[in-house]
Amino acid sequence: MLLANARKKDLDVLYIICTSIKTTYSSIEIKTKITYRTIKAIIKRLNENIYNAFELEGFIISNNKGEVFINSKFISEKFRVFFSLRLYWYKDSSLLKLLTLIVSEGEITRERAADELYLTESGLNKFLKKINQYLKLFSLRISSNRGVLTFSGDEVIIRNFLFKYLYYTYLNLEWPFRKIDIHEIEKISDELFIYNEIYFSDSRSRAFSLFVIILKNRYRAGKYIKSIPDNLIEILEVLHSKRESSILKSNFEESIPDQYKKSEAALIDLFFRMYVPEIDSEEVQNEIGMIFSSLDNRTCQLMSKIITSLDNQFILNKDDKKNIRIYQLVLFVSIYTVFNTSLVPFIYMHFPKPTYHLNTNDNIMKVIKSVVDKTGNLSKERIDIVSSFLYSLYITHFHQKVCIYLEFSKDIAASYYVKNRIRSIYNNENIIFVSNFKVADLIVTDTYDIKKDSEKFFFLLSTNDEKGWKDLIFDIQNLVMEKIF
Repeated sequence: MLLANARKKDLDVLYIICTSIKTTYSSIEIKTKITYRTIKAIIKRLNENIYNAFELEGFIISNNKGEVFINSKFISEKFRVFFSLRLYWYKDSSLLKLLTLIVSEGEITRERAADELYLTESGLNKFLKKINQYLKLFSLRISSNRGVLTFSGDEVIIRNFLFKYLYYTYLNLEWPFRKIDIHEIEKISDELFIYNEIYFSDSRSRAFSLFVIILKNRYRAGKYIKSIPDNLIEILEVLHSKRESSILKSNFEESIPDQYKKSEAALIDLFFRMYVPEIDSEEVQNEIGMIFSSLDNRTCQLMSKIITSLDNQFILNKDDKKNIRIYQLVLFVSIYTVFNTSLVPFIYMHFPKPTYHLNTNDNIMKVIKSVVDKTGNLSKERIDIVSSFLYSLYITHFHQKVCIYLEFSKDIAASYYVKNRIRSIYNNENIIFVSNFKVADLIVTDTYDIKKDSEKFFFLLSTNDEKGWKDLIFDIQNLVMEKIF
């Protein structure tokens, strides 16, 4: 609903080029299933669009070897250009224009909507029909009542949809609202929430400001979260008790009827943790996970049982992150329960799409799905979603370590020095020093031998060789990434 298919293809190609140091036409063809001739036309069109929008000439370069890469003059700007071009095209979307108006003004008349979107009455009807077909994915619709357009559907889903749609469209590139002063809203958001000395980036501050506008808009329209599923009340109370970052101050609570204040405050806590996962430190997550593991609550007990079973399967019994995994899983399932609908449409709302593991089917995923299926009476969709989330939690424990063998003969202290210098950069989860060179992924030596002329050997001729150290760290980093991915 935001982009025409042709522009989606253009962004697909641009994203591949921006995320590669250097790629090729054949590689792009394999990844996108777009023909060589079409890719050439897309690159030409991209260069023209980027020049017209940002006056950057020759942004993408290709050579007679079939290689494609970003012009070295613009490397530092490549992601700004990508997301700015995406926004430049998104702003042509009539749905985005309508949502921005509804959020900034609360409601909008049909007549005003038709004027703003340059549509006739019949054109507006066709447009709303098309929009509602899309919104059906989220169990939402835009309703027309007495000539006024408003959002209809579950209040939690409406707020999440509006936030995600607008925030991930505009990011921190532009402020969406012409008639709302960003500086005034930032003051309100600063007064509204107690941050407990947590400092956020500009993009996080922008997210909070947008969230405040959506809250004010919904409250002004008399739209509140009226109830919370019974099995979540205890969970949300624990979350609320451990961090007051999202407690509504009294001056904002005045606009909320008494019967909704508790549910509003509790759900805002959940929203905050959803949008800002890092708001709870690992220490706090561990404390909350410990409480969840002993809480007499069906969801907490079920999720704790799943984590315990998987820890046993993957031999992580002595791992000190168990309570954090319980916290993460209970939080995720709570969010899923609150939405009471499929999360998949929200996952794929924007481009580039985030990486999930819904289509992964390796041995680790099979074990996870088996445990989830046996432990709880869940639907297939919920098994897939929960298993995908758990895969992200556990996969980091399974990448192999890079094995390094040290072979120094010119300086008897060199091995000790090199080993400790490398350990100061990489921890034991990523590398291990071995005494058998046959199992090594990398052999670091100070002695050249013609038989050693292979990728497995790295020659560090002096421990004070700055360039040599940079190259060595780069090689180790590449090996670590190969092991992980």
